[in-house]
Amino acid sequence: MSSPVILVLGAGANVGLSIAKKFAAEGWKVAAVARTIKDEIKANSSLALSADFSDPESMIKIFNEVEAKLGTPNVVVYNAYFISFADITDPLGGMSISDMSNGLIINSVSAFAAAKHAVAGFQKLPSGVPTAYIYTGNMASYLVVPETVSLGSGKNASLYFVEAAAHAYREKGYRFYFADERTPEGGSTMDLIDGNAHGEEFWKLANSKEQAPVNYTFVKGKGYVKFESDRIREVKGVHKIFKEAHDFHDGPKSASDSAAYEACIIGQPRFKMGLLQSLTKRLPSAESLEKVPGMETLSKQQERIAPRLAFFRRRIRLRGNSKISIPLGVVLLFPLIVILLILVIFVRHPSGPGRFMVPAGAPPSIRRISEKYDKVFVTGCLEPAVDLPRENAAFVVLARDKELDGVIQSIKSVERHFNRWFHYPYVFLNDGDFGEKFKQTVTNYTSSPVKFGKIDSSMWGFPDWVDHDVAREGIRKQGDQAIMYGGMESYHHMCRFYSGFFYKHELLQEYDCDPFRYMRQANKTYGFTIAVKELKETVPNIFRYAAAYKNTNNISSQGLWEMFLEQPPEKPTSLPKDDPSYKEPLPEEILSTEPGHGNLADIDPEAMNGEIYNMCHFWSNFEIARLDWFRSKEYEEFFDMMDKSGGFWMERWGDAPIHSLAAGALLSPRDIHYFRDFGYRHTTIQHCPGNAPARQLDRPKYLESTTLDEKERLEEDDYWEHYDAEKENGVGCRCRCDTDIVDVEGKQGSCLPEWVEVAGGWASP
Repeated sequence: MSSPVILVLGAGANVGLSIAKKFAAEGWKVAAVARTIKDEIKANSSLALSADFSDPESMIKIFNEVEAKLGTPNVVVYNAYFISFADITDPLGGMSISDMSNGLIINSVSAFAAAKHAVAGFQKLPSGVPTAYIYTGNMASYLVVPETVSLGSGKNASLYFVEAAAHAYREKGYRFYFADERTPEGGSTMDLIDGNAHGEEFWKLANSKEQAPVNYTFVKGKGYVKFESDRIREVKGVHKIFKEAHDFHDGPKSASDSAAYEACIIGQPRFKMGLLQSLTKRLPSAESLEKVPGMETLSKQQERIAPRLAFFRRRIRLRGNSKISIPLGVVLLFPLIVILLILVIFVRHPSGPGRFMVPAGAPPSIRRISEKYDKVFVTGCLEPAVDLPRENAAFVVLARDKELDGVIQSIKSVERHFNRWFHYPYVFLNDGDFGEKFKQTVTNYTSSPVKFGKIDSSMWGFPDWVDHDVAREGIRKQGDQAIMYGGMESYHHMCRFYSGFFYKHELLQEYDCDPFRYMRQANKTYGFTIAVKELKETVPNIFRYAAAYKNTNNISSQGLWEMFLEQPPEKPTSLPKDDPSYKEPLPEEILSTEPGHGNLADIDPEAMNGEIYNMCHFWSNFEIARLDWFRSKEYEEFFDMMDKSGGFWMERWGDAPIHSLAAGALLSPRDIHYFRDFGYRHTTIQHCPGNAPARQLDRPKYLESTTLDEKERLEEDDYWEHYDAEKENGVGCRCRCDTDIVDVEGKQGSCLPEWVEVAGGWASP
């Protein structure tokens, strides 16, 4: 008897690899499929295939090849997924259609295609052999995460068809599961998913003779555990639901009606016949037709309605003795038509494609900002000053081998739009060792010097002075509370590293204090391109410690601290006595008896010395800053106090609010530069500048050398050749903005108004 076969779709380095190892050790033939096949996957599988799960039709080729080389799969595991992130306050507007489509295809449609082919294969196998389809669903069956709506929607769609299939194929012995690893308390494991636990549980499911719970929730070391938070779904056929609905709505009719209804749902076209039966019940019978109102009745009803409209049919003369008269309804309707025509023909958005605009009064779509403290370095295009000496600066990138594709895209963008002229070096840092493939590939994509460094345990991980178990428990609780990235230990390490250690790394010691040339010439310390609000649940106490540092050191605001404060509510102004609405206040002896009068004001639990954090911060995904500021005594003391508070573990403090609150306490608005002319996008958050009028230069071609396909190289360059039209008050140079998402400045949660307020205000309407 030949060995059984397991097909693992989405064979990654954690769950997929562990499943492959477990089943291979038990003597099964393992077929592993992934977009990129790792060497360790190859070593633990009988057949390794590369495939793109964004194409559901690829399942045909995969199953055919596996069956031809290994045999029909007994067990099919779908472990592939697609994830993109949206703004928690705007999960619909912040998620592009393309990302949502990819999420539904990879997370559900391709999974459905795999299940469909799996069932076709199960039918070929002898009866009694193990057969199972297992979908790695983790978290999506019970937890709604607005930021990952594309992932959750696709996985929940898969849960639906998995439950339907488990019910339909139960008698044939085909088992279907939606596997879901949990913490012992029933929460999500987030990035702490245990691959070995999946391997053990999937082995149990593969050999189970009976259908276990479809929504298979398990805990590492315990196996299946039922949790009260799980949703319980009832499986019913459409015909049964229709029947119950009609029985409830209509009540029993007659024996013949019931027999006819039951007959119509036994045949194949149940759904259509059920609808026809429903419609038949609602069609009038011969007896009821006699009760339908006749034309005389309808005419009388019309006569009753007519007087209500008669008022609008009254005719009025244009002049007292004129023979020309017009219905009153036309007179009333005419001004409305004129106003509508004006809106359609003349009023257009200034940045829109319309040729006509109201001559005055319509503000431009881009507003100018006061140049009191800061101004755009260069408006529009400028010939690159390649002969000038370079600044002592570098691009610092934190990445891992698995993120190579994203790194390549970032390097290509930087090289195309900037670094092909200036050749600033790159410094890549990793908490592990970079592989040779990563190093070689990155080096091939730039002509600039590239350095690769490892972050040691003194900068990455839990420090010696913190209880590691307590810190991990704090992180686990954040995962259970579905705080974005809160359950990911590596994310906490990354935020702490970027907050207080990256500038201390040995590879950055040669870069002392000079940022890029315009920053140095303008004496700027910190530059940003996006300012947004932080998620409140990630930093509930960060402001208390930042404000305490400021107060303890007797630091007075230089004007930037106010950017991060909630504006106090306006106090109601008393009316002057000569105002008609003025009323004399009640006497003090009466007011003193009112509840709360004369007591201390309520204490706001969010306030620190009367100040409340508004959650604004400079988004540090893009920042240009002086390293000597980070290395200054003041910043080091600030970071040390914040670090010792434990907020990097017990809460999910990010490096962005740390940098921002430090800047608010230590810097002034004139030390900050808003890179309004730099375009930047990360997931669904984008800032893209409008192009400056009359300041665009011809674009030199850039045929990227690493793209071997000549047609693809030309198409890529041609894409950037067709940049956006110029806009009033635009500052960009040959920019082309993605149109699938709205710029962050137009979204709720942008902190541009707060920056403008401290920078001098708006300079245009």
